[in-house]
Amino acid sequence: MTRSLTDSKDPVVRRDAMLEYARGRLFEPLGLTSFVPEFDRNGTMLGGSMIHGTARDWAKFGEFLRNNGSVQAAQLMPTSWMRFMKTPSQNNRSYGAHIWLNRTGNDARNQVLFPGKAPSDVFAALGHLGQFVVVSPQHRLTIVRLGMTPDDQLDPVNDQLAKLISVFPK
Repeated sequence: MTRSLTDSKDPVVRRDAMLEYARGRLFEPLGLTSFVPEFDRNGTMLGGSMIHGTARDWAKFGEFLRNNGSVQAAQLMPTSWMRFMKTPSQNNRSYGAHIWLNRTGNDARNQVLFPGKAPSDVFAALGHLGQFVVVSPQHRLTIVRLGMTPDDQLDPVNDQLAKLISVFPK
């Protein structure tokens, strides 16, 4: 994405171009005032991870996704992209495009979310060490968890998230 914004090789120019774009197109329209992305030494944003923000701002992001890429009646992300994000990958049915889906994957032993314990339309952005933005569209619910739990100890956390979702009316 940065290459489409600038052809500069200067890390500062690259970082500033991407930051201006992210702020103008996503962070500011969604009111994500705490978001601070990290960049590598070449000025490339580490967008798959390493965006720091408050739980409240992550909840705003989850609500943006729950509302199919719109905020306050403004469609900021094409609905076709949202459909693509929620479409299971051929390589792993529990993964869409940049989000995890509440489906059994191709390898049923390594589940990421909680298929069978919560609706299949649940999806999530997952961070490092059990940081979650879990969205249940039919419950009109977004859950944010910023805890730190080693990956091999996340099963009880997932069980509790599934139970929490089930408490909310559809």
